[in-house]
Amino acid sequence: MSKERWGQPRIYCVNEYDPKAEPVNDLPILAQRQGAISYIKHEDFLEMLDPSWYLKDKSVANVLAVLKRTNVILNTKTFLYVRPAGEEEVPVLRIPLDDKTDLLHSESRAIYDRHRKGGTDLPSDFDEKVAWEEAWMDKVMKGDLNNLKYRATVASSPVSPLPKKVKVEPGVFPKLSAMSGVTVKIDSSSDEEAPNLTQDLEQLMEETGDQEDETCAGDLDFHEKANQAAEEYAHFMQDAEHAPEQGPVLDEKDQEEEDGMDIAEEAE
Repeated sequence: MSKERWGQPRIYCVNEYDPKAEPVNDLPILAQRQGAISYIKHEDFLEMLDPSWYLKDKSVANVLAVLKRTNVILNTKTFLYVRPAGEEEVPVLRIPLDDKTDLLHSESRAIYDRHRKGGTDLPSDFDEKVAWEEAWMDKVMKGDLNNLKYRATVASSPVSPLPKKVKVEPGVFPKLSAMSGVTVKIDSSSDEEAPNLTQDLEQLMEETGDQEDETCAGDLDFHEKANQAAEEYAHFMQDAEHAPEQGPVLDEKDQEEEDGMDIAEEAE
């Protein structure tokens, strides 16, 4: 913002600047987070502002005339540069932004959006905030950086959605996980007949198929029967694992043929 020779104010808003001309950020991370101030050379600052001048009227005299009457505030991705109006070539103040790179305060976003859509009403604390901004700008332009206040513009922690509740139904065979170490031998046999697990389950499903409207007690009874069938199957598998290995079981016809072959070998 500048004041012309007759006292009228004038505001310059320019988006262009040269980020490649910005001096290297050599501040320690802790100093940046604490808001430690530093300065850059006047020449480096002019190089950053070079794209903002109108090329046709760009001259040393015109640039100095603007700097004499204009308070220049330049914000980059890392710093906020402040140069009060003046003719002298003095170092330019820079304030680290750290994570406060959003120039629009979080509380002001809804108000700003409402005004963009045509709203004209002012918030109740409008005058208070304007006075705060004027006091802050006045301190910075005078070089008084003691106890310089700032309002955080970035939330300190991200807002995560609430976890969703998921209903977990009990498993039909909760005890089958204990059978991970069981090995099934195909050539092993046992006198005990294996329970038909599929048939038992189909029978249980038929018994409970028409009981959808019953209470939870009926559901528990179904799970108890299913668990019992699973336990019987597990016991059978364990007995099959420890059963002694035997040769193939022959029917009566095969056994008679084998006995006949043995008698023929003895006769020879």
